[in-house]
Amino acid sequence: MNVDQTGVLAHQLDGDGEPLLLLNGGMMSISSWNPFIEPFVERYRVVRCDFRGQLRSHEPPHRTLDGHVADVIALLDALEIERARVIGASFGAEVGLLLAATQPTRVASMVVATATDVATPLMRDGGAELGRACRDAAAGRAAASVGEILVPYFYSPEYIAAHRDELAARSAQIALLPPWWFAAAAELLTSIEDIDLRPVLGKITCPVLVLAAGADLVMPLDRARALAAAIPGACLEIVHGSGHVLVVEQPERFIRSCLDFLASVSRYDGRVGRTPERIGAATIRREDSMRKPVYIAAYHQSKFGKLMDMQTPDIIANAVKEVCAEIKVDPTAIDVGSVGAVCNVSLNKQGLLSGLMAMVPGLGAKPIEAVENACATGGQAILSVIHKLLLGDGEVGIAVGYEKMRDNDGKMDGKLIGEVLGYFSHPDERPGKVFVFPHLFAEVMDLYMKTYGVTEAQLAQIAVNEYGNAKYNPYAQMQKVQPTLEQAMKIEGINRYIVEGLPLKTYDCSQITDGYAAMIVATEEGLKRLGVAKADVVEIAGYAQATDPLMKAGRDVLRPAGAYAAMGKAYAMAGATQADVNVAEVHDCFTVMAAIAAEVLGKAPVGKGAQYWVDGKAAVGGECGINTSGGLIAKGHPIGATGVAMIGWSAWQLLGKVPPELQVKNAKVAATFNIGGPICASVCTVLKRAS
Repeated sequence: MNVDQTGVLAHQLDGDGEPLLLLNGGMMSISSWNPFIEPFVERYRVVRCDFRGQLRSHEPPHRTLDGHVADVIALLDALEIERARVIGASFGAEVGLLLAATQPTRVASMVVATATDVATPLMRDGGAELGRACRDAAAGRAAASVGEILVPYFYSPEYIAAHRDELAARSAQIALLPPWWFAAAAELLTSIEDIDLRPVLGKITCPVLVLAAGADLVMPLDRARALAAAIPGACLEIVHGSGHVLVVEQPERFIRSCLDFLASVSRYDGRVGRTPERIGAATIRREDSMRKPVYIAAYHQSKFGKLMDMQTPDIIANAVKEVCAEIKVDPTAIDVGSVGAVCNVSLNKQGLLSGLMAMVPGLGAKPIEAVENACATGGQAILSVIHKLLLGDGEVGIAVGYEKMRDNDGKMDGKLIGEVLGYFSHPDERPGKVFVFPHLFAEVMDLYMKTYGVTEAQLAQIAVNEYGNAKYNPYAQMQKVQPTLEQAMKIEGINRYIVEGLPLKTYDCSQITDGYAAMIVATEEGLKRLGVAKADVVEIAGYAQATDPLMKAGRDVLRPAGAYAAMGKAYAMAGATQADVNVAEVHDCFTVMAAIAAEVLGKAPVGKGAQYWVDGKAAVGGECGINTSGGLIAKGHPIGATGVAMIGWSAWQLLGKVPPELQVKNAKVAATFNIGGPICASVCTVLKRAS
């Protein structure tokens, strides 16, 4: 069929049947699909279109994706298509994702090929380089350079080696395009340089296949994994060996994967709230009938700092008994349990913590397990209890986290602690590091500062703020220490650079801490059994966990995929967005993590997390009170207890139970972000007052 250019978007229709919309990559056009179109036309009524600024749609392109989404909706309306299946590649995939998130009734199912959840460094830096080349070409200068820049970014080395003549011919064809096309291409690139779809991905309700290219430099595999993890129930398929232009490098695989997926979800009619069905190997979102609300019935913690001669059996027993006393129940009321610590074997010479919990009268012969996920252990223990309740093992559960890092006199062996904590890093990243984790995070801090132009003083201000909060927290380890910014910056006394040549200082670090925290979690039936009113509790409305590779090298630690995925899933489960959150507790093991955490929460743009703190937006009276407890830096960091304490303090905030100097006004929704290892394991939750 001939191309219709009567509307804003030039388009072409082929075939009969259910509508299938193909959305171009940035450098594609309607004709780019010609070599692959027949298998789709045999099954669907295929709609192809050029976005504004592409070859057949001459209007200037939009500066943001929203405008392109509006154009697609206008095209569907003009064609009287209420709902379509969508396949998008690269730029078109980003438009498709935003379309599905903002107009869920219009997308029945979707394949997004070589896509990302957030702009990558190469999209910004390489996109800027390519944009400059396009603008030069639009001005009549060096059009041939555009193709030369494209090839190494877009194609895998193997494909380049095998198709040099073909790629040279394509580059020559690009050089012959009209000047307006180059100008428009530069604008299209600009529109996605700072794209960030993470806040809306949880709103996508249709079945989605994320088709990733294993050798994609532009939208690499870690971003594809994060994208798939952030979309409820999405499938991820990796095509190894292909570069960014997957549809060109492996067309048969691309066609087969798309058609198989679309056929497998053919029973889903796209209506919001309808449960998708997956007929095939991959799993599509299915609203789990087991999922039911879970609530924090009680929380208790010790003062963080030193437990002196209290030993592990007593620590666990005290944690259980004291949290039960908060609501005046006996441990016999508890059905399931989970307990976690990190250094229990290496420092306390004690394993099988679940057996110690079972020694508490009333907990014997019940489902109890010990968990460990490095510094995310406490959060993991709570998720373990929630999962047991959802599986039907009971209605009331207890999660306990603890750490005893000091001896019976309250003294610590810093060198030993540095060694045993180093076990939670990759062995290849330990050599040459005396204190492994401070060294690793000193590298992260250095990278963050150099990448985003952040200063040591900006990060030091975070520590000053947190010590200021700890002053009013009776449970905080550093309650009596109040450094000024000048003291936090000055190298004297205890404040020193931890690693020579790197910016991390003592005040940038969290504490070596003893302490325990315990939480009773219950279903609605469990609350009734405990005699606790819903008006007095907080719901754990959203929760998720994700883990990135242990090795820090080779991945984007400044934008950790697992952290963003877990936070996105927790928001989606809770039916909340970052804008709803005005209380948060985050994993500030070092000041740079407090900055990154503000970005993971969605409170600050990437690279602006430190400034969020400096501007006072994270203060008790700011936009979102973050680490009003004092955080790990000043409240303390008893590793196994930390994740439990984050959620417990956040619940107290929502219930108005924290000291008045630290109470956030109108605290409505809280978020927590607990990590383990070198930004490896992430546990995220979203809390709401029970309704």
